[in-house]
Amino acid sequence: MLEELLKKPHTLETLQEIEVFLTENHSNDELVQAKIFLSKVLISLKQENTAIEKLDQLYNELRFQNASVIKDQIRKLKIDALIELNAFQQAKIEIESRKIELPILKQYAYYLDLIQLKKKTKESYRDEITLALNEQLPLETRQAFLIEKLHLLVEESDYESALQTIQLIREMLVLPSTDQILINIESEIYYKQNDFEKLLAFERLSELDKQDLYVLKALISLEKYRQASIYEVEHEKRIDELDPYTRKEIYALLIDMYEKTGPIISLETYQKKHKKVIKQIQLERKEQEKEIIPVLELINEKVEIPQKSDEKEVIVSTLVEDNITVSKENLDYLSDNHEKTHQTLSVASELLKIVSEQNEHILFREKLRLLLVYLSRQVQFTDAIIYVKPNVYHYKKERLYDKNIQPTDLLKTVLGASYELLEDIVESTDIISYPLDILSGKPLLELGIRQIYSYPIGHIGSVVFYQDKEEDIMKSDDIFKLTSMILNNSYSADKALDKKNRNSKQFERFFESKLGVFRILTDHQVKFNTYGRELFSFNKTDSIDHYVSRIHSTDQLNYQNTIRRLKKKEDVQARLIYGYMDKILKETFFVDTTNYPYDIYSYIEDITKEKAYEQALKEKAINHVKYELKNTNALSEEFKEIINEKCSFILMGLEKLEDLELIYGKSTVDLYYQELIVFINQRIKDIRSIYYLDDYKTLIIMNKNDIRAVEKWVKFFIKPSMDWNQQHLKNSVTY
Repeated sequence: MLEELLKKPHTLETLQEIEVFLTENHSNDELVQAKIFLSKVLISLKQENTAIEKLDQLYNELRFQNASVIKDQIRKLKIDALIELNAFQQAKIEIESRKIELPILKQYAYYLDLIQLKKKTKESYRDEITLALNEQLPLETRQAFLIEKLHLLVEESDYESALQTIQLIREMLVLPSTDQILINIESEIYYKQNDFEKLLAFERLSELDKQDLYVLKALISLEKYRQASIYEVEHEKRIDELDPYTRKEIYALLIDMYEKTGPIISLETYQKKHKKVIKQIQLERKEQEKEIIPVLELINEKVEIPQKSDEKEVIVSTLVEDNITVSKENLDYLSDNHEKTHQTLSVASELLKIVSEQNEHILFREKLRLLLVYLSRQVQFTDAIIYVKPNVYHYKKERLYDKNIQPTDLLKTVLGASYELLEDIVESTDIISYPLDILSGKPLLELGIRQIYSYPIGHIGSVVFYQDKEEDIMKSDDIFKLTSMILNNSYSADKALDKKNRNSKQFERFFESKLGVFRILTDHQVKFNTYGRELFSFNKTDSIDHYVSRIHSTDQLNYQNTIRRLKKKEDVQARLIYGYMDKILKETFFVDTTNYPYDIYSYIEDITKEKAYEQALKEKAINHVKYELKNTNALSEEFKEIINEKCSFILMGLEKLEDLELIYGKSTVDLYYQELIVFINQRIKDIRSIYYLDDYKTLIIMNKNDIRAVEKWVKFFIKPSMDWNQQHLKNSVTY
């Protein structure tokens, strides 16, 4: 079960599965591995602070145990989390602390940590590479350090040294993964040197990641236009599947070539492709904009952007720690982005005020008109066409017209495409895949429309805005997108108002029923149903802290952490089993994400009897499944019978077990133990029964009780045991 868990992707669902696993009965080794995996998932999900808390807690649990490998894993994960948090000073302390504990042959891991840190702080790590290469390194690790050195040399344009380093690596036994990196770097050097003859003659050209870019650049630079044109036609499909940045470079090369050589159709094709890929890159950058300000906050930088003065000067004050600086260009970008965001939110706020009117006599259609009137005064667009199944509305110059559109006509236009595909379509009309206007059936370009913005309105329809002027196509995207979302919410709210009132009464009746214990936890109060208050003696004025105080102390921390995650909406569902006074409870949580800040619904079951029955079944089990031996339960049941017989008790254990596990692993030690038991059963006589106690301690009951006979038996037992061909356990048996 643990192996399957460790293969899970790093998602919130996996976090929930780990939490459940940790509440179940497993060996200590399995629980430790699960806790380490939990920290890895938390770091992947940008929950570094929580991961550090978990790692510190686990390290403290193991502080008195000889578990150096596990402790080193914990230290390494903590270093990774601190670096991701930009807590560079703390990370440096942890790196130095880890170095002290590293074995001599693994000191290179210290330099790997320093390189990881300096990459994040954008410092040079040339010295660390040099020092690491002086250590005794495994082949794979040595090649990894040399690759890092290669990247530095290429960045510094020291191409001659880089080519020498490549030759040095190739003199070793090159790993396949390293070989691919080497050919990519070598070809990149020729590319940057403009040594196109050598690049085209490169023996392994077909194995390059950027083969198409390099070949076309070389052919076009050498004015071999015919060959370049043939290559482009033969590999067009593959080129169109490359990453957007490589495609942008290739399309620009082909545009330059076809401007010189023709034909015009090829030129127009790549001009359209170039525009599309630029738009794709802009969209990706837009998604990354959200990360800029949080990153600055994480490095403890305070950025103040005052209001513009009459002279339209912007004064930017920064306080930067850890020698991290932010360029004026980046700050100007943040300032512009701040102003754009402020304007967007201001417009959105007014739109929300318009549609939030609760007067039943104001229909959705009128709210729609008022919304578009206000929007047209803030953002430039000539027309807006709205499809809310089955109705179509056309907005133009503060008037809203009802239109009758055939469903077949809808599917031929961008409005229908957004609705069917549930996709945003923001395009220039010269490259759009749906070029017809839904109202006139004419091409959008003929109507003077230059840019269109089309969005689904949830699952109920779609909206498209027309612009007759070319501008930065991303400039109005945010506010148009927000408008579509507001329309969806407004329409859905109007339709759902009556249903909500009915559902509210039905929910209240269900909540107060005696089907079970129900609880609602909000930011201000805890509300149990009547049945729950009676069962737990819980008053209406009691807080959640009062409830937690009655939970068994061993379960309180896990319960509080679960509530905390649910409040932050890191999880939306959870399930816990915990002790509460004299009961065992199972609580299922669900977060209602539609309410702010949160509503947490719980269904609580009393499973005390079920747990008692389960425990009784466990206690009745008399066989240890793994080793096929009787266990302590069997010994308890048979003890009265045994003491009435003539028998002797021999306790056998394995010494140096921890060392064996550290070297060979627990599974190997298990195998050795199983082989020992088979050996005893086959070779040793006069054994009544064998019982497995714990930690490989074994109780052997012999059918003799005369002291001389017993001593003779023990001597006879020792001799074949010492001759056992499993040398790893030799001298590891005690009596």
